[in-house]
Amino acid sequence: DNKSNNFIFRAIEQDYFSKTSTEGFDYVIGSVHYIYKNGEYLSLDINADEVKSNIKKHYNGDALAYCEDYYQLVADVYNKTKCQIIGHFDLITKFDSIDESDPRYRNAAIDALHRCMKVCSRFEVNTGAMARANKKTPYPADFILEEIKRLGGTVTVSSDCHDPEKLD
Repeated sequence: DNKSNNFIFRAIEQDYFSKTSTEGFDYVIGSVHYIYKNGEYLSLDINADEVKSNIKKHYNGDALAYCEDYYQLVADVYNKTKCQIIGHFDLITKFDSIDESDPRYRNAAIDALHRCMKVCSRFEVNTGAMARANKKTPYPADFILEEIKRLGGTVTVSSDCHDPEKLD
């Protein structure tokens, strides 16, 4: 009888800047949804126009500096959330406004990944943007997944769809 092996776990996705308690949850997915810059919280995933505007206003159009700030937060997400899973590692690519082939981008991502691996080696493969933003591939990108595998990390798949109709 396999029914005794079926469990539903109580979990929460905890944002880097959230102060909500995670006590009582079986596990925590630690994620970064904002960058705090010049006294403002800059949302990474509201819409492409806002992201472009924030890059122009706060980074003088330097999208890679924006990425570097993001990955500094991702590298520290475990320290803030005490998570068991790192969520949508490269959320910053949601709107395809970042050149993921640029060495500066890849260095920031891989450096953050190496720092995360020292404290948390499980990463979420997240399909949420495929359901909500027409992204063609899940997070993280293949080069990041390959590095997770090379370093001995593990992944868990999540829909993060926000809508029961899009769960699959």
